[in-house]
Amino acid sequence: MNGRFVASLRRFLPGVFFLALLQTADAANLWDGEEVRMGAGYPFIAKFIAAERDAPLVVFIPGARSLARIAYGGHEGGLEEDFLAYWLNREGYNFLGISYPVLTDDGAFDDAHPDMTVRAWGYGSAEITKAVMEEQGLTGPVIVAVWSMGGKSVQPFAEAAAELGIDLDFHVALAATPPLPNAVNMNARVAMHESGLGLRPDGAAAAVSALAANARENGRSEIIPAEVLNSHYIGHWPVQLLGSGLRYDEQLHTIYRDHWADMQDTKFYALDYPLVAMIVPGQDDPRHAVMDRATWGYINSNTLFFGYAGGERQTRNLPEDRFDKLRDLARDAYSQLAIDIGGNHFFFVGEKGARETVAAIRELEERVHRLKADLAAIGAAAD
Repeated sequence: MNGRFVASLRRFLPGVFFLALLQTADAANLWDGEEVRMGAGYPFIAKFIAAERDAPLVVFIPGARSLARIAYGGHEGGLEEDFLAYWLNREGYNFLGISYPVLTDDGAFDDAHPDMTVRAWGYGSAEITKAVMEEQGLTGPVIVAVWSMGGKSVQPFAEAAAELGIDLDFHVALAATPPLPNAVNMNARVAMHESGLGLRPDGAAAAVSALAANARENGRSEIIPAEVLNSHYIGHWPVQLLGSGLRYDEQLHTIYRDHWADMQDTKFYALDYPLVAMIVPGQDDPRHAVMDRATWGYINSNTLFFGYAGGERQTRNLPEDRFDKLRDLARDAYSQLAIDIGGNHFFFVGEKGARETVAAIRELEERVHRLKADLAAIGAAAD
């Protein structure tokens, strides 16, 4: 079906009938454990892997052009220990991978949704998280792992989580880009696919090269074959999720630029972010290696000051020793909420990187909890 036609159906069909249509269309192309779920009026693909009911749930949100399969695998000939979900589950975490609509060659989604927004992405992912938790009887907190462009979804997910009553512990950025203007390129250009989606780069050379390097590091000939990566893991994608001012006009069927609309969509200026911990790659991903502490650190400083410390009025009234402690915590958060892991943009793919990433998430979980306890002590002392 034509993507613009399906967008019209979403507006006029009752949700249950639209969901049934999508599930019928997509079911044959889903991998083991995957299912189509609706969130914020859009179809997503979700895969849940259970641990204990009271254990934390790690929700994985992928980046540009990518399905969440990059975190759990499943292609013929692949090894489950090369993927993050396997080691998270071994460590005792529940796992949920959520893919926004990406038009892949294998037809994981058989329809395009070029009008999808960052707000729909974050809200839809949170709605699916809530539904899975209720169905599975999960009672533990939620940790959201965002990779690459997935960082754009942090604020709307957190906003939705608060509305839905999700116990959101923190986000962890896996070489993820925050929704700050010009964090990548304010003038980025993306060629348009005939569907209205952003065109997948032919061959995805950078991704293929990075995964080949990870395979060598793990003593394997390959982790994801290039042809499988290009047909099953990545595809054409909604450009409005990028956060570079690119928008899609359904009537004119064109991509145009509107930075203010983009900023309202990402809500980069909001002060209701969660704490964001970071796993930082190395020189093979230089922008994230150099910038992530500063870009996410800016957001964390706002979260600490306005969220946990209560803002200017309350902090003015803190005893001097407590205020000094708050200032020290904010300064130290740049280092305490980040772990350098090295590697490239796909550092968490391959057994070695996947295991190290899970160990880093566990360590960051402990650091976040210590920081929250210290912040709570400062607040209690001010009462």
